[in-house]
Amino acid sequence: MRSYRKPTTVFILVLLMFATGALGRGYGRRRAQQGSWGGSGIQMEVTARGATIEFDCGSGTIDGPIVLDRRSRFSARGTFTRGHGGPVRNDETNTGVAAIYSGKIVDDRMSLKITLAAPARTVITYDLTFGQMVKLRRCY
Repeated sequence: MRSYRKPTTVFILVLLMFATGALGRGYGRRRAQQGSWGGSGIQMEVTARGATIEFDCGSGTIDGPIVLDRRSRFSARGTFTRGHGGPVRNDETNTGVAAIYSGKIVDDRMSLKITLAAPARTVITYDLTFGQMVKLRRCY
């Protein structure tokens, strides 16, 4: 005589297998590719913890992982610090302003929009390519 499991038991087992598999893969939580991204006037180094950014005349940080949604878009908080000509003095404290880095990644291309809290919601845009190293022109 054969023994059959109840349909609810089978359903629950299948549901548990799907749930643990989906959670283990980080379903829906893709991240920006780690490494160097470059574009005209910008060089970004993406890590698992965020990113450091160098501009022709400034610098910035993204203070958390760059997580992509289902449409390959992202939004992350960080800082933006304007540069200036000449050397940086030892007693200089330029902590920068709050910024939101948002954009979209398609294959090895990133469109990046930086929205600064001050002055009065300044918006800066860049196009970057993964693996591209650029030579920045430092402000003088």
